[in-house]
Amino acid sequence: MIILKKLLIMTACAASAVLMLTGCGKGNSSEKGDPEITAKTVLSQIDPTLMDGMACKGDELFDKNCMKNYGISDEDVIDGGILYNKTGDRPDEISVLKMDDSDAAHDALKQRLEQRRAIFDGYAPDEMVKFDRAVITDFKGYWILIISEEAQDLSNQVKAHFDGR
Repeated sequence: MIILKKLLIMTACAASAVLMLTGCGKGNSSEKGDPEITAKTVLSQIDPTLMDGMACKGDELFDKNCMKNYGISDEDVIDGGILYNKTGDRPDEISVLKMDDSDAAHDALKQRLEQRRAIFDGYAPDEMVKFDRAVITDFKGYWILIISEEAQDLSNQVKAHFDGR
């Protein structure tokens, strides 16, 4: 029951953050992006008890771990961020990448999803449904990975929010 309650709270918080998700870092924008919205401001709206780790482009933690997490150099990332669980006991995360090479951003997030799946496979079988429901989508110049039991709903909410802006 506690796990379900935490999952519902986490999903609601993730939905709130993802509703405004389009970028991170220093407020970079593109013709397709909203210059007033960054992933850093969006991700910081998530309840820190649910996903308590955040790193964005320009943060030493994000830049230093870009190769490890996504298989790309931080220099290739125009804008990006990750919200995650510091304890590592849940795979839930929201990753955002904006790169000049859109295909490379997509491939990096696919690699991240498979990397996380391999870590949790056999370790936390109850969490595997989140990988089956994970979503990788492009929106307003950004590629977004959502690992959550409610990933598709979160993705739809993001798009609906921005389409109605």
